[in-house]
Amino acid sequence: MGGLIEIFIYGKFDNARARNVKMTFVKTSDALPLGALLERVGIPAESIQLVMVNHRAVPKNIEVCPGDRVTLFGQEYPVFADWLSQREANI
Repeated sequence: MGGLIEIFIYGKFDNARARNVKMTFVKTSDALPLGALLERVGIPAESIQLVMVNHRAVPKNIEVCPGDRVTLFGQEYPVFADWLSQREANI
């Protein structure tokens, strides 16, 4: 049984598929590594400053599941000190 991952995007990204998109959905039946999710929406992993899943800062090596709300912040967004360790995690 499939579900949707809701994605909110804040920032400017070079990839045409991501440009001017503020919210999108990805349909999946299983959990996805964040890197695979980013590929589906056309956002390069290195352009992400911060990832939040369900309103919490998370490392970039997380898996996201159907029903999750993912928020992506581009490099131009400031990062608060308590999010620093999450920003530095690898995909």
